[in-house]
Amino acid sequence: MSNTHINTKQGHWILAKMGKKVLRPGGKELTQKLIQNLKITSDDDIVEFAPGLGFTASIALKYNPKTYTGIELNEEAAGILRKTINGNNRKIIIGNAASTPLNDSCASKVYGEAMLTMQTDKQKSEIIKEAHRLLKKGGLYGIHELGLEPDDISEEQKAEIQLGLATVIRVNARPLTVHEWSEILQKEGFEVLKTDTNPMYLLEPEE
Repeated sequence: MSNTHINTKQGHWILAKMGKKVLRPGGKELTQKLIQNLKITSDDDIVEFAPGLGFTASIALKYNPKTYTGIELNEEAAGILRKTINGNNRKIIIGNAASTPLNDSCASKVYGEAMLTMQTDKQKSEIIKEAHRLLKKGGLYGIHELGLEPDDISEEQKAEIQLGLATVIRVNARPLTVHEWSEILQKEGFEVLKTDTNPMYLLEPEE
């Protein structure tokens, strides 16, 4: 990988090329908690927004859901996913999580990780609204996103963090506090049942 390519590529793709397979804000621990809390069974129709390299899908599919549909915007990632996620009632669709081609009330579980953070507040709401549209009554929506603390963090500190993220990982990330994440979910019709947090370590050398 040339220096020029490294300087222009988004951080998560560089990490992926280096072999880092778990590209989630709270690491695999929160990913595992997310799937556990969804309580996936063989009766579930599940939809995953932005499955990326398929790490979380591999965990979810161990529960043998009735159907699995991944909505992936990146064609390169979709091509990789189709090599490992295939078979009856398992498919990857190239599309936007804010406007999928799926029918209303087609899923009992919907989840997505490390993708809402990258959107504007308006786009966040559109994706959350789409999750609500896809879910059957009583369905569950799980997210795993970058959070800020404390809840009363200043706007100046938020702006500084956003600039730092944009500079270092070349993604215009817009993380929210736990309270703000809850508010935006409730605004689109969801009730927040459980919240977990974990420190974010993208690459941390062992001592």
